[in-house]
Amino acid sequence: MALVKLSKRESNLILITLGVGVFYLFYQFILLPKLDEIGSLAAKTVKLRLDVKVMETKIKILAAVEKRYGELPEEVKPTVAPTEAKALEVLRSLSETTSQSALKLIAIKPLVDEKTATMKFELVCAGDFQQLYKFLEILHNLPVLILVDSLNVTGNKEAGGALDIKMSLTAHY
Repeated sequence: MALVKLSKRESNLILITLGVGVFYLFYQFILLPKLDEIGSLAAKTVKLRLDVKVMETKIKILAAVEKRYGELPEEVKPTVAPTEAKALEVLRSLSETTSQSALKLIAIKPLVDEKTATMKFELVCAGDFQQLYKFLEILHNLPVLILVDSLNVTGNKEAGGALDIKMSLTAHY
């Protein structure tokens, strides 16, 4: 089979086309993923540096308070009742769950019953259906059993279709 004879111009054009093709493949499959990875690592670095600065500031504030007032003796330190500690843990869990699900937390009202091991809470927040679903999904996976007793969802036309969400929750230990 005879080789095709190409002019100098055609052979240069083929070499340039192959070079552009190889560069495109290199750029598309090697360079772009690495640039995306570098960008995400840079964003994580900025966030971690900000967290470190916040922690350093908190440490300085705590050191200044400790220097000024000294450490409280053991007998003077306030003690928290077990039910109050559990209520605080549930409040913290509910607050973190609303943050993770991107719901806008408006109010949490604890209703602690001393007679039983259950604690009731009223939660008022705003968001959309996806955020509410994510909240309920995260709530299901918490180590503390938190049941939804009642759920009242109303539409808010003024807030661009956002939902006003009111729910009664019961936490069991």
